[in-house]
Amino acid sequence: MVSAVLKATAAVGVAGVFGMPFSDGTSIGLLLNTKGIIELVILNIARNNGVIH
Repeated sequence: MVSAVLKATAAVGVAGVFGMPFSDGTSIGLLLNTKGIIELVILNIARNNGVIH
């Protein structure tokens, strides 16, 4: 949980340094934290379809 908050905070901070809007920084921070979730969804779909035994 701490790493998710730190990633989002870092993304918002870097976006602010480069003049990006706060909403863009927040979006980037949230997208950085969804990478693992998407991989789990893909693995579950593959397992359910019999690709992975």
